[in-house]
Amino acid sequence: MELSKAIVLMLVVLTFGCFV
Repeated sequence: MELSKAIVLMLVVLTFGCFV
């Protein structure tokens, strides 16, 4: 479960970085 959360968090950070 923690691994999935880490992956989702990474995707969110990458997406946010793309917009910024």
